[in-house]
Amino acid sequence: MDLSSIENLRKLYSENEEFDGYYRDQCVFDQDIEIEDMIRAEVRYSRGAVLNYGLVAFSPWEGYEITFIGTEGTLSQKYLERSLINGDESSLREGSNVETTLLLPGKAPEKIKNPSSAGGHGGADPLMLDHIFADDGTPDPLKRKSNHFSAAWSAITGFAINRSMEKGKVILIKDLIKDLAVPDELRLD
Repeated sequence: MDLSSIENLRKLYSENEEFDGYYRDQCVFDQDIEIEDMIRAEVRYSRGAVLNYGLVAFSPWEGYEITFIGTEGTLSQKYLERSLINGDESSLREGSNVETTLLLPGKAPEKIKNPSSAGGHGGADPLMLDHIFADDGTPDPLKRKSNHFSAAWSAITGFAINRSMEKGKVILIKDLIKDLAVPDELRLD
């Protein structure tokens, strides 16, 4: 692939190498590459929820699979795109590539129709950006809006996962932040 032949890719990668030190066209198997291309993590929350997270950063397909297993059933979604580097704005984002299934005990699996709207990621990008940057008082009944505390917890969870890989042991977030002032409503104990 010739990055210089696609304007968006050239601007995104080639023209910024001297500033960010990121060189796109390297072998992912090179020993000098320190970014993990595959991880698995288990995160246990104080209220009993468990997150099993897997990431494959170098794969023959792009997209995601996510499954929520609850006390009353399972909801899963699989989203596939063609494998590409899409700085040229091309991808397969049609609804036919998204499959959502609800499985309730004793019932046949139910395929759920996925709504779609204009904007990247099936219309999710404009919604996400509105939730992050617009404070217009729009009701948020699904509690999708994040705040700086949510962002901090997300970042510290990622840091704990990296520290766990580095040390080869379980890392407790409360040990990582024991010297920080944490508001009572966000305490882990």
